Amino acid sequence: MSEHEAIRTLVKSPPELWAELSDQSSLASHLAEPFGEIRITRLEPETAVAWEGERASGTVRIEPSGWGTRVTLTARAIEAVPPLPDPEPDPPEPAPLPRPAPTPEPLPPAAAGPLSTLAGDVVLRAEHVSVEYAGAQPTHAVRNVSLELRRGEVLGIAGESGCGKSTLAYALARLLRPPARLTSGTIQFYSRDRSDPVDIMALDAAALRRFRWAKVSMVFQSAMNALNPVISLGKQFADIFIEHVPEMGRDARDQRSRELLEMVGISPDRIRSFPHELSGGMRQRVVIAMALALQPEIVIMDEPTTALDVVVQQEILDEIHRLREEIGFSIIFITHDLSLLLDISDRLAIMYAGEIVEYGYSEQVAARPAHPYTYGL
Repeated sequence: MSEHEAIRTLVKSPPELWAELSDQSSLASHLAEPFGEIRITRLEPETAVAWEGERASGTVRIEPSGWGTRVTLTARAIEAVPPLPDPEPDPPEPAPLPRPAPTPEPLPPAAAGPLSTLAGDVVLRAEHVSVEYAGAQPTHAVRNVSLELRRGEVLGIAGESGCGKSTLAYALARLLRPPARLTSGTIQFYSRDRSDPVDIMALDAAALRRFRWAKVSMVFQSAMNALNPVISLGKQFADIFIEHVPEMGRDARDQRSRELLEMVGISPDRIRSFPHELSGGMRQRVVIAMALALQPEIVIMDEPTTALDVVVQQEILDEIHRLREEIGFSIIFITHDLSLLLDISDRLAIMYAGEIVEYGYSEQVAARPAHPYTYGL
């Protein structure tokens, strides 16, 4: 018998929440658990509900928790009754003449087996990555995470705030700063030129400087605030090329900067503008253009649409999709918004408490989520 536990914190008083959960129909809709028809089997006033469905049973506990009320759902899968033994077989008939074996049809994505058997080149592979923040009581922010990123795909990583998404992103790009440290795991990069894989964790400072932005770049969380407010866009683009392509001349840097702005839908004349002269959506486009300045093979985007309104958010997502189609880079897209990832991602990894609790094709996760926490998102 397998058991999963999901925790949600709601801004409702215990009596108000109890009034909802003590009703069978409200319980089913509130928890969104597709366990068939749910029946309430026991009520403990304002404390717990015991419930039972066709494929699972469980309890719901209600506890005051800080600014809200904590609702803990425990779901236990009901074991299937073992099938009856097959009857004795009839005497065998004479064997027919041999025929050519038919060509098997390809399996659909949901049944294609482990993710390691997916078609396509691997561009990044992380295995058993763990990160902790040092202190009197160390915080284990990422726990034994393994994942693969395929060339040209969008891998979405979803989870609530504090689950370890951004820490994982920084670990993959080797951008962790004390007190964070990688305690275990390997991260390998596979270049499109088919050279030997690069062990990112083994790169020295000079090699890491050459590797970043040329192979793996990042759009940071709160990216709109990442631009220097007192330096023009042209000079900020120039800093990238001076640091990573020192042999590039001034005219070439200016021309390339204008091309990048035009590529993300901004007039090249804005090269002389300062960040405060741009709208939020335009600043976000500039940061994406900077991440693509050296044509990296991987772009890690950590909450790239945070603080944007819905219309601008969709424009940015359309722009990211168009650029990926034109340039062919891979994306690790990190957000707490699962519905957004279902629209843009090829595959999804669901993080909870520093671990990946579900990992699969976006369509598969949307149609048949396997973990209770995925339902909560």
